Amino acid sequence: MTDRLDERAFRYVHCDIPAGVTIAQWRAARAKTRERRPSIRQIARRHIAAAIVYVRARRLWASHHRRAARA
Repeated sequence: MTDRLDERAFRYVHCDIPAGVTIAQWRAARAKTRERRPSIRQIARRHIAAAIVYVRARRLWASHHRRAARA
């Protein structure tokens, strides 16, 4: 770059993109290697399943607890 930088210019200090690779190619390669995160639906199902297990366990514990208190 032979032109002088003005106040609107942006200068890269550090860049992860290797030389000779376009930004689009770099993003595509990065997207392939990145781990896929669970969807909102998957997260919701896990939370609902955990809540059901918790409620059932509390019910069983409470029913045994009441029986023991009556005896």
